Amino acid sequence: MLNTQRLILRAFVPEDAADLYAFRSDAYAQRYNDPPLTNLSQADALIQRMNEGFAAHEMILWAVALRENNRAIGLFGFNKWDRGHNRASIGYNLAREHWRQGLSKEALEAMLGFGF
Repeated sequence: MLNTQRLILRAFVPEDAADLYAFRSDAYAQRYNDPPLTNLSQADALIQRMNEGFAAHEMILWAVALRENNRAIGLFGFNKWDRGHNRASIGYNLAREHWRQGLSKEALEAMLGFGF
């Protein structure tokens, strides 16, 4: 778990599925990412895959939640983890209603501080 002034970066839990679906089903926000989710069961499956990837040391993906209510508004993390070359890709999604507030910068700074 990582904490910033306004955010908590934490593991996804099954109860986050509806929030995850809300921002990962937004076709505009997903236009440079994976295809948008089309049903809630896909969000459940994604949470399971993220947790399995973490357990296998393949990725670290956090639910980005507002401190005020702990609701997931984004997914930020390291994926495509290559331990042999000490590198990983950074990926992120943030619910569109939270764009242009400096939240991505805040979450990325915490992630990079953790990663390096």
